[in-house]
Amino acid sequence: MSPSNVVPLAEPAPADTRAIPRGHLFVDQKLAVGRWLLKVKARLPHGHFGPWIETQKGLCRSLALQCMRLATGGRQDARQELAA
Repeated sequence: MSPSNVVPLAEPAPADTRAIPRGHLFVDQKLAVGRWLLKVKARLPHGHFGPWIETQKGLCRSLALQCMRLATGGRQDARQELAA
């Protein structure tokens, strides 16, 4: 459920979209998706990433979190490094 103060975003630019393969993802695919998601998240205003995830075909919140966690190695401080 999205917060009531979240303003809907316009359609993402082509650079903000990615085809997520269906079925099982290999570790290298999850790493690539995780790095991409961290960059997208860094550009979005606070509170917009969750609703944006819901608009992406083939991507759910749990998969997004799993990929981002893998990309950061589970380290919170690595998110800023990878988003740059």
